[in-house]
Amino acid sequence: MAAALLGSGELEAAWQWQMPPTLVEVQSNRRNHVFYAGDAISFTLNKAGASAYQVRDYYGNVVEQGAVSGNTLPLSPKPPGWYKVYLTGADQGLPYGNSVGGSTFCVLRADSNFPKMPAAGTYGGSNLDDEIVRGVMGYGPQRHKVDNAGSPAAEIARLDAEIALDQQYYTPFDPLRKRELLIVFPNGTTNQAGVRQIVEHFKGRVKYWEARNEPNFFMSATAFVNNELKPFYQLVKSVDPSLKVLGPGAVTVGPPMAGWNQEFFQAGGAQYVDAFSFHAYNCVNGDLNLIRL
Repeated sequence: MAAALLGSGELEAAWQWQMPPTLVEVQSNRRNHVFYAGDAISFTLNKAGASAYQVRDYYGNVVEQGAVSGNTLPLSPKPPGWYKVYLTGADQGLPYGNSVGGSTFCVLRADSNFPKMPAAGTYGGSNLDDEIVRGVMGYGPQRHKVDNAGSPAAEIARLDAEIALDQQYYTPFDPLRKRELLIVFPNGTTNQAGVRQIVEHFKGRVKYWEARNEPNFFMSATAFVNNELKPFYQLVKSVDPSLKVLGPGAVTVGPPMAGWNQEFFQAGGAQYVDAFSFHAYNCVNGDLNLIRL
């Protein structure tokens, strides 16, 4: 309820991440800190300030700890899995305490079923949206975005490059769970001509489509169904009836969005989606078993 009382500027400010006064960045010579079984694991620290480190596995168990000496942090070999390294130093006060930095890393099996990770610095997107890493790790569903349907040529050119990487590193693997691609229009689909051009171009490679990202922030559920979802659904199906439309993709499926989601169905939203999509922010309460599901 507190967030609902904030103005838009205050709410935006509340979401901004604040960094500690001393922030030690962890770097490696591996793309997104992905190692393979048998590899030497070592990190470089960009500045002084860390005096000790701790490594925990996926379940939070401490698997290694010790003192930091200089700007390098060599670790003992690790079995395949996901890990997080924590750096501590002098007390920085609330809310940081003695935390001065850290990062995650993982160790993969050296198995031919995993596409091999290329070197750091090769093409594939930013660290936040790296198609190659997503493909190698099997992160899915692969959800591409169209920022501006009014510039379809530019969007198509960018997506062509990204989807080519998907076809090399992502879609050919894991035959038991087919890896499909999804395109979403975060800013809406009011430019119908541009949307049609994009759907036409990718209809043979992308099966799933979503009209808007988290529409609950922009309009009522009824307005979304009538003004955006319905015409989008009809457009996609007119291009190819076998394509699938997802929605509404609200920010959470938890109690805060229960009323909005209920209104979505009352407005007839189910008629214009092939599957119900949602985000699960604040739905797992830190329960790793739920996250794994």
